[in-house]
Amino acid sequence: LYGDHSNIPLASYVQNLTYRGIVRFELGFEVTTLEDARQSAAGYDVAATKRAAQMAALDASRHEIGYYGFTAPNTRTFGLLNDPNLPDYETGTDWKTGGFATITGDIISMFTRIEAQSGGRVKDNDAMTLVLPLGYRQFMSVSNESGRGQTVGEWLQVNYPNVRTIYSPEFVGANGGANIAYLFADSFSGNDDDAYESTIVQIVPTRHQVRGSQQGIKSYIELATNATAGVVVLFPQAVTRLTGI
Repeated sequence: LYGDHSNIPLASYVQNLTYRGIVRFELGFEVTTLEDARQSAAGYDVAATKRAAQMAALDASRHEIGYYGFTAPNTRTFGLLNDPNLPDYETGTDWKTGGFATITGDIISMFTRIEAQSGGRVKDNDAMTLVLPLGYRQFMSVSNESGRGQTVGEWLQVNYPNVRTIYSPEFVGANGGANIAYLFADSFSGNDDDAYESTIVQIVPTRHQVRGSQQGIKSYIELATNATAGVVVLFPQAVTRLTGI
């Protein structure tokens, strides 16, 4: 309350910082003079093809850290499956033996938890992402027992139209052999800082940086690096996890 002679209350914020370690990889390729001549005669650009393979391999290393993190002394680098900010798993039901009501019931419970955790800031019509194990696309075709035969996919589209569903091989057996699912809001509306509005971020300082090249008598060598600090869950209240589905 305001008072003409009262002390002024001061607003502030928690200034603790969460540190993450950066992991760097390197990968090169070599093109020999005769190799280039032979492949050019066949219509191939050796350097461009090997550079594309180099980028794909560096992306694969970044992808792995994005899920599993990186363990090393004095390095705090986590992934989507083990970031310490993540909420605990909730136990779901076995979708393989359940039916329409089982699957939709688990999905409803995930939406309900996010709404409660976020204090109502995350709503059913917000843009959200449902991540399921690879191979679970089939369960979107499970239909109910009514005459119309609505499928889980149709039900999800009608009731939660702004939810995208993706399927991840890393979610198969991810929790001690149990299959898992994630549901999270793409952004958290309770935050006014546009720089950090995403619920989950992957920190990638460098995706593909050429560090140098060396021209030899018989070959050409090129080296590239990347850098990643893994995944950080900025707003765990907008994330829920399910295991045992």
